[in-house]
Amino acid sequence: MRLSAALTGGVLAAALAAISPSRAASNPDKILAAMKTIPPIEFVVRTGAPNACGPSCDSWIAAEGLIDERAAARLRRVLDTVGSRKLPVFFYSPGGDTAQGLAIGRMLRKRGLSAGVAVTVPEGCMRSHEVDDCRALMRRAPQAEAALLLDGASCNSSCAYAILGAVKREIAPTALLGVHSGYSYLSFASPQTTQRQRAQAIERGRQRVAREVQRYLAEMAIDRELFRLASETKFESLHVLTRAELFDLGIDRREVADSGWHVSDLSASSLGNSMLTTLVEKENGGPATDFRQMALAISCAAAQPGNYKVTTIALVPDVASAASQTDIHLASDAVDLRLPAAGSARRTGNGKTYEVRQGQWPRPMIETLLLANPTISFVETPRDAQSTQQDQRAAASTRHPLSSLAAESSLHALAARCTRGN
Repeated sequence: MRLSAALTGGVLAAALAAISPSRAASNPDKILAAMKTIPPIEFVVRTGAPNACGPSCDSWIAAEGLIDERAAARLRRVLDTVGSRKLPVFFYSPGGDTAQGLAIGRMLRKRGLSAGVAVTVPEGCMRSHEVDDCRALMRRAPQAEAALLLDGASCNSSCAYAILGAVKREIAPTALLGVHSGYSYLSFASPQTTQRQRAQAIERGRQRVAREVQRYLAEMAIDRELFRLASETKFESLHVLTRAELFDLGIDRREVADSGWHVSDLSASSLGNSMLTTLVEKENGGPATDFRQMALAISCAAAQPGNYKVTTIALVPDVASAASQTDIHLASDAVDLRLPAAGSARRTGNGKTYEVRQGQWPRPMIETLLLANPTISFVETPRDAQSTQQDQRAAASTRHPLSSLAAESSLHALAARCTRGN
């Protein structure tokens, strides 16, 4: 099954795939039993193409599987092996043992490591195989060139707590971070233990874990609201944090969060980069965060083979909304591509309205842009004749970085496709 289809509902995708979702939702014990069938989390150093895991980053630690009672010890051994190298950690885990999740998070903080949510697969595998097949291929060929798949990847339950320990957390718009309340269970040696004594012991354990989690969140400077969201979500359910919650809770405070680059599976050859832009507005005298979603695509220009076509597609929140007055700039130190508001058009699909902008530029210019730490900025178009060019330049002073994740390998794949199409 595709990753996006596999990661639906419940605490644990693999666990819920192993049993009936309706029965799992009514009995947490069945979820726990199914979780035991999931392999324990492994931490493995993987290597990909240049910039495969970000600017100047080609190696990372893949953390995939169930967080069991020996998870932190396994991570410690891997970190001791890599020594002073500060490799980012990419999680793909349904969660598991809460105490181990907190221990992993503290280890990340002590080592000054960054973290994200992604599945590690062999480079190019997803164009012809399913996610599970690609993961199996990666395990059988650990030296193969690796790539990160962010679309639909998830880090839930105690994994979400683990990732909070990273000094920098980057959760892609297409990845999932989910929380829910804990589930305490104990084994009692004496058969004489009464039902009331069992319930009291479990409740004391639940409260102890709750105190530990709250202490940990304070230690990691995460808003206490996260604990409330988790506590109010049943164990057999899952609260997937929205982009606004990730921002407001202090988990990922980037004003622009994007997914990195990937080759589209559509028939039209293109690169995609899903992103969310953050617009902070005032509402009723207080701050409010409004998030707007936009996708970037770079594709072959059939009429001009020496060019690439750049397209932005933004969801219009309200059909009655006035036309945008904001120019979009994609830039680096050497390149500045402008997609003006005046050139935008509206399209409808699936009952929604989108604003679409397009432009064409020479291939070398696009390649230089994507491989040189690109940025995006939104410049308000002057509304009256008295506005000066200097005013517009001042508005453009804030540039938000875009990820270079998988840019080089994706460009190679796109160039090959475009050449075959000529």
